[in-house]
Amino acid sequence: MCVALTSTPNLADAQRYKFRGAAGVKMDVEYTTFDDPDQMAPPTDTVVGGLDLWGTIGTAVQFLAAIDLHFGGGVEGGFAYEMDFYGFGLGFQLGTFAFVGAAAGIGFSGVTGEIPFARQIPIRGLLQLNLHERLQIEGYGVGKFIGARARNNGTDSLGGFDEFKAGVLLRIGKGGGNTYQKWGNGYFVGATYSELLGMRSYGAVVGYSISLAYDMGGRWRKRSKRRPYRPRTKPNDLKKVPATVTPDDL
Repeated sequence: MCVALTSTPNLADAQRYKFRGAAGVKMDVEYTTFDDPDQMAPPTDTVVGGLDLWGTIGTAVQFLAAIDLHFGGGVEGGFAYEMDFYGFGLGFQLGTFAFVGAAAGIGFSGVTGEIPFARQIPIRGLLQLNLHERLQIEGYGVGKFIGARARNNGTDSLGGFDEFKAGVLLRIGKGGGNTYQKWGNGYFVGATYSELLGMRSYGAVVGYSISLAYDMGGRWRKRSKRRPYRPRTKPNDLKKVPATVTPDDL
């Protein structure tokens, strides 16, 4: 899977339509284990995999939307699922170095036989730091309001939310770009931390991601240190100009 722009606009269009934005796709697999401080029987460990898509478009402030789909199962049985759709968000590009955004949406999640099904309202924050074309660090946090009473008040660290999850990812790959776009892709590893049902969970995640940032105004144009190109005229290309005859020559 790849993300790319099919064409590059000319300078006149770039100056007229100064849209900026970013997009990304992640494909990952996560292993999660639960820790119950009250020594009660915690849910089984889970292994889930899925897809995370997000994108922005705008000018100084950009509209942000995302989709998060993950499915898997418990080590001791059960079907694990989570589907979140974010349609109300804002994002900001801090040059080519960083992107920050936040969005709210709707979704549902659960693990059959372990964690009850529930509708949820997730609020997600995202921060990406492009330390190098080949190196990216991403941090995110998700606070959830849960509809099922059995899953209410499941976190103590983030007051007001019923559940909470945070993660840090490190990607090492390759990247590049031109005047109007910057891109990068590669494999990543990361760690996650969650609180739900009064318990804590810890996870390890691996995957592959692609990211793209674009600026139709050409803000990333670098000044060239080269001298302007001046075509050389060959002697054979010079047109012979006929001599002008004056009265003094007669």
